[in-house]
Amino acid sequence: FLIQQKNIPVSLQSGLLGYGFYLVSRLKGKDISNLSDDSLLLKKVLIRLVNDLCDLVEVKEGSFRESYGFRADWVLPLLIFLLAEIYELGIHRYKIQIICDRLSLVVLSLFPKFQSNRLYLAKAMRKVLEYMDVTGWSQHAGVLESNIDIEKLSGEFSDKNVAVAQGVSGIILVNEVFNNHRKEEFTSLLKTQVQQSILFV
Repeated sequence: FLIQQKNIPVSLQSGLLGYGFYLVSRLKGKDISNLSDDSLLLKKVLIRLVNDLCDLVEVKEGSFRESYGFRADWVLPLLIFLLAEIYELGIHRYKIQIICDRLSLVVLSLFPKFQSNRLYLAKAMRKVLEYMDVTGWSQHAGVLESNIDIEKLSGEFSDKNVAVAQGVSGIILVNEVFNNHRKEEFTSLLKTQVQQSILFV
């Protein structure tokens, strides 16, 4: 089905990112060099998806713009997370390196306005850096991390804004899943905000 489609959006919902994360979840924990026929088909579709992403990165540059406020479905960090997940599987690593190099023009020139988006993008970059070196990414991730004010970060979310998709719970989830040197500091403050929300009073 996916291979036959044209003009699929990059997005998480009904897009290449959504398909990509699904395929990764189906292949995780399997021996990629010794797959069953069903899993081998999934691998082939994932390889096709990586090729499509490589072609789309430059064309879809506009879709990587910072979202206004935190959104869990912001395409740029999600794409970077997905690339790291596929690389970890050992699939199409050379092509993933090419995609990351192409993304560098966008990533290294981006200094998000919102504290939450700085954290989100830095987390994504750090995830990729666990598996490969991309020129300039480590330094830029460090710049983003050192320019996160946790008080301002907390202030970006209203008392009622605790949902995963656009609220404080979403940034907590991002922070919990992907490590950094200020993980406990961020998590403690943000969880306190959720607990003090008027929704739970």
